[in-house]
Amino acid sequence: MNTINLLPIIVSVLGILAGIISIIGWIITDVNEKKNERMVRESIIQNKTDPETAKIILAGSEKKTKMKKEDPYTTLQAGLSIMGLAVGYLLTLLLGIKQSDFGFWIMLIAGLGLGMLLTFFIKVKMEEKNKENSIEKNE
Repeated sequence: MNTINLLPIIVSVLGILAGIISIIGWIITDVNEKKNERMVRESIIQNKTDPETAKIILAGSEKKTKMKKEDPYTTLQAGLSIMGLAVGYLLTLLLGIKQSDFGFWIMLIAGLGLGMLLTFFIKVKMEEKNKENSIEKNE
């Protein structure tokens, strides 16, 4: 009797659904943020708020968008973490460690840690370089 192992199919479908749901959630969040900003601006106009108060109110919403764009190392950290996981997985394949073994997960975590450690060193180097460049511009 032929039995079909459903686990790979279920995992694939759930992985695809997770991606779709995260994209839809991101779009909904972005639309709601823009809608809220528009509502704040409209209420400022309707209530004839003085310019100083309007600047204070709008500065709070602008800080949120600036905070999102402020950290340029987020993509670097995500990319190197994923690459570290891939290196850990490749090591488990090369060493012949099965997924059911505890060593498999240790290798994945070690690869992830390696990626994050590499991110830290690159970030420190880039910040030092930026400080040197800003010091040279000021002189």
